[in-house]
Amino acid sequence: MLEIPFTATAADIKKAYYKAAIKCHPDKHPDDPEAEEKFKKVSQAYQVLSDPALRSKYDEYGKEATQGSGVEMDPKEFFNKIFGGGKFEVGDNQLL
Repeated sequence: MLEIPFTATAADIKKAYYKAAIKCHPDKHPDDPEAEEKFKKVSQAYQVLSDPALRSKYDEYGKEATQGSGVEMDPKEFFNKIFGGGKFEVGDNQLL
């Protein structure tokens, strides 16, 4: 989902997440019915890869090993937590 190499650093992962999240953020693409699902998947990928223990499990055993690991934070809240809120909102939740 993040299109990063196996050797990606934490900084590489964060940068790739930001770029991917911007591309598919539902607030930027209100007419795309798949945007929210893409955004969720990108956020889940980042949550797994940014956690050293989960990344190790993922690297060794694959995606299934990270299922049920508590990586279920709301993607929009997670994005706002990492990069700050309001990047896409103005006034009454209108797009920039």
